[in-house]
Amino acid sequence: MENFDIVIVGAGSAGCIITNQIINNTNYKVLLIEAGPSDNNLIVQVPLGYGMTFYHKKMNWNFYSETQKNLNNREIYYPRGKALGGSGSINAMIYARGLRSDFENWNLSKNWSWENIKTSYDQIEFAVNENTKILPSNKIPVNDISKQHHPILKNFFDASKDFNFTFNKQLKSSIEDQVGNYNVNIFKGLRTSSSKVFLKPITNHPNLTILTNTEVLKLNYKNRKILSLNIKHKNKIITVKPKIGSILSSGSIMTPYLLLKSGIGNAKD
Repeated sequence: MENFDIVIVGAGSAGCIITNQIINNTNYKVLLIEAGPSDNNLIVQVPLGYGMTFYHKKMNWNFYSETQKNLNNREIYYPRGKALGGSGSINAMIYARGLRSDFENWNLSKNWSWENIKTSYDQIEFAVNENTKILPSNKIPVNDISKQHHPILKNFFDASKDFNFTFNKQLKSSIEDQVGNYNVNIFKGLRTSSSKVFLKPITNHPNLTILTNTEVLKLNYKNRKILSLNIKHKNKIITVKPKIGSILSSGSIMTPYLLLKSGIGNAKD
């Protein structure tokens, strides 16, 4: 397979946005590879189905930590999405921005500054409520469901003032000590993931090929450049040779795992 310009590994929250931007702003031919199945499944789309994906064998990597000495030798369960939309297809759909302090050590250049990151939040967020009829393209719904929360929360918010916590309804600022109602990525009663917002509208684009249930086995590289990828699709081992390069967006566990398995990184690991 040599007719692709760019290969994107992982169709999770990041991979779907990256694919959207490349397809809509270039003429590159893109191959998007996802280890799991399609997200066209009721237990993904209907919010109540979240509980059914928590230990799902085909849509969830079902990771566990190593035994933790300081937690009475227990393992910690670490669910990660394995489907189009990634963890955004199995999570509880609660939405809150990170704080400025979360990104301070990202400031390696102006492009990674908090100001630019905040601008990205502003670009993809769209405030909705029960009266919103239309969701604009390339927008993630930030649904204010505070009216549906239990009234006892008001007592909690009032009590938090005694500890100098600031009430912030939308939890969108960089206030360190704040409390407020959480928002959700739900629109018209359905989950709204990056897959639905950014990938679905371009699924049939002639420059995009999506392979689901496909495992990337190894990255083959030379002189710090990925020349090809060995993938397993429908029980066949296939070599893909992108003309420009590859983008790894497989999450905080599977991206370093793939790099290490390919010989990139600490040999002991």
